[in-house]
Amino acid sequence: MLERGNDAETRQTEHNAGNAIHRTLAVLERMAASPSGLSITELADGLALNKATIFRILASLQSAGYVEQEQYSQRYRLTLKIAVLAFSLIDTMGFEEICQPYLDELARETGELCQLAVVQGNDMIFVAKAEGNQRVKVVPLMGRRVALHASGGGKVWLASLPDADALRIVMSQSLPQLTERTLTTAGALLQEWEQVRRQGYATVVQEYWDDVNSVGAPVRSGRGGQVVAAISVAGPANRFTVARLHELAPQLIAAADSVGRVWPQWREPVSGVRAEE
Repeated sequence: MLERGNDAETRQTEHNAGNAIHRTLAVLERMAASPSGLSITELADGLALNKATIFRILASLQSAGYVEQEQYSQRYRLTLKIAVLAFSLIDTMGFEEICQPYLDELARETGELCQLAVVQGNDMIFVAKAEGNQRVKVVPLMGRRVALHASGGGKVWLASLPDADALRIVMSQSLPQLTERTLTTAGALLQEWEQVRRQGYATVVQEYWDDVNSVGAPVRSGRGGQVVAAISVAGPANRFTVARLHELAPQLIAAADSVGRVWPQWREPVSGVRAEE
């Protein structure tokens, strides 16, 4: 059957658009599997596309906020805007219902703010919370990135990685001096991560906010033992003392282990480093 000229042009346009979408999705999937980032050459070679095509796709994704280029390495990586889409889907799949009871119970027992942060590429983001019954409370950080070097969740995740990978991640994101107690040198961080590995949890003593202490424990995937998230409890330093942090640690670890056992497989990270033995 012969087609009219306009019909043929329309079909060709639709075909080209479909190919462009497939190529863009292929780039996104390849980048999701490489949280440390990829160069244009690596993407072109891995996907058998020319560099000009890869550049155009990355430029469009960067303009839309889904991709960013690292300042020093010039490699491209996904941003947390991808996570926003994922978390919107999570809300419809019952993820909050799975984890929330454990946070609620922990908040009731401790009286303090409890939060869950999940690993997303080279970041962690707070996705769930439960507030205690204390009148003076710590402000929740829902939807915000975790300060990896100055939070319990960030510390337990980084401590699960090889030192070289952990240092690369924190150094690529800068190390802001949030308080006088914030750890900002490689030596101090390496020492801290070793302590976290020994005790199985992390403490934060006025390192993120003045007058706020917290403790964090890792949530490990039941399938692979990989750290996929972290639960933390935070409170005012005058009430949530250093001694209280260590006293609470076993209870927090138990809660994190419980979440790990019910962790849905569709929430497994696309890529990551298996926790050290």
